[in-house]
Amino acid sequence: MEKTAIEPGTVIGNANVLDLRKATAETIASIAKIGNVNVLIYSRETAALIPKLNLGNVNVSVEAPGDAQVVTGQVIINHEFLAGRDHPLFLVVTGQVLVKPDVTPGEVEAGIAGLVVVGQILCPEPVLGAVQAKTTQLVGQSKAYPATGRLIMGSLTMDETFLKGSQDAAELVILGSLRLPKVLPNDLLEQKIAQLHVTGGIRVHQANAELIQARLANGARKMTIIPEGYALVSNPLVLDDTVIGALPSPNLFCLERVEVEASTNPDLLDEQLEQMIVKDMLLCPAALKGIMVRKCNILETRAIFYEGELWLVDGSDQLSASRFEYLDGKATLVVTGALTIDGSVEPGVLASRLAKVYNMGAIKCTPEQKGALQARMGLNEGMIGAGEAEEEPREGARYQGNVNHLVL
Repeated sequence: MEKTAIEPGTVIGNANVLDLRKATAETIASIAKIGNVNVLIYSRETAALIPKLNLGNVNVSVEAPGDAQVVTGQVIINHEFLAGRDHPLFLVVTGQVLVKPDVTPGEVEAGIAGLVVVGQILCPEPVLGAVQAKTTQLVGQSKAYPATGRLIMGSLTMDETFLKGSQDAAELVILGSLRLPKVLPNDLLEQKIAQLHVTGGIRVHQANAELIQARLANGARKMTIIPEGYALVSNPLVLDDTVIGALPSPNLFCLERVEVEASTNPDLLDEQLEQMIVKDMLLCPAALKGIMVRKCNILETRAIFYEGELWLVDGSDQLSASRFEYLDGKATLVVTGALTIDGSVEPGVLASRLAKVYNMGAIKCTPEQKGALQARMGLNEGMIGAGEAEEEPREGARYQGNVNHLVL
C-alpha cells in the first residue's frame, strides 16, 4: 500500500484501516479531520503522533513494526506460504487467518515473526500453541480444528447426493456452517458420518438433530432446529392470495423477512396457514393482526403491524415530496437500509402523512424533518440526522469521503 498524498486542510470521512507507521508530523499536519476509524495501526516511533490527529471514534488500536504486511480479508497460511522466506513475516490481518493442515509448528516458528488479527484465527490443533505464541494481539476469536479428516473450507450443504458420494464413516472438518435443508435418512447419516467438527452454526431438521449432535467432535454448537412438520423457507417471502394458495405446508419456518400484502384475503390466510416461525422480521397489515398473533409466537417474533401503505426501504433510496402526492391516506415507513429525505419535503407533511416510522437503518434528513420523524417513531435502532461523516467540509478544506485503507 503506497503512502497517500494529502493536501493541506483535507477532511476525510470514515476509514476502515488507518496506517500511521510511516506518518510524520508534516503529513498529519495536512489533515483537518478524520471521522471514525475501525483499525488504527501505528509503530512505536509514531505513537506520539496519534494525539495530534483530529479523530472520531477508534474501534481497535494496533502496534506493529514498519515492515509488517497489512492484509484486509482472508490470509491462507500453508507450507508454500512459509517455505523459502529469507526472514520471518509480521502480519497484521483484519479478517480471517486460516492455517492449513500441512503447516508444522517449526514452520510457524521460523516463518512468522508476529501476528496481529482483528477477526478470526482458524488453525490445526497441532500448531495452535505455535500460532498463539506468535500472536501479539487478537481482537476476535481463535479456533482449532483436527488436522485429520476431510477438510471443507466454507459452509457445507449436506444432502443425499453428498452423503452417497462420501466414504463410509467419514470424518468431516467444516470451516464454516453446516446446513441440512431437507430431512435425511438417519441410517444413511449413521453409515456415512463418523465425526463432525464444525466451526460455524448448524441448521438441521428435528428428525436429524439428535444424530448430528451426537457426531459433533467439538461439543454442542449453535444449532437452529426446524420443528417436525415445518417447511423451510430460505428466501424473503411475500404472502398474497396466490402464494398462500400454493404453500408447500401449512407450517412454515422462515429464515428471512416475511411481508403480508394488504390485499390478502383474511379468510384464506386463516384457513391455509396454521403456524409460522419467522427468524427475521414480519411485516403485516394492522387489519390482519388478530389472525397473525394466533399463527406466530408473537413474543418471539419481531413483528411490525403497519397502517396504510407500506414503504419499505431495504437498500438505498430517496424520499421526495412528489411521493406524498400519490399517496392515498397514510403510510408506514420501515427503513432497514439507507434513506435520504429530500430537503423539499415539509416536516408537517412527514408528521401528518406517516402513521409510524420504524428505523433500523440510516435516515439522512434535516433537523426539522428529524423532529417530525421522531414524533411518529415506533422504533429507532438505527441512525437519523445529517450524519457527522457526511458534513460539508469547512471553507478551504478538501473532502475525500470514506476510505478503506489509508496510509499517511
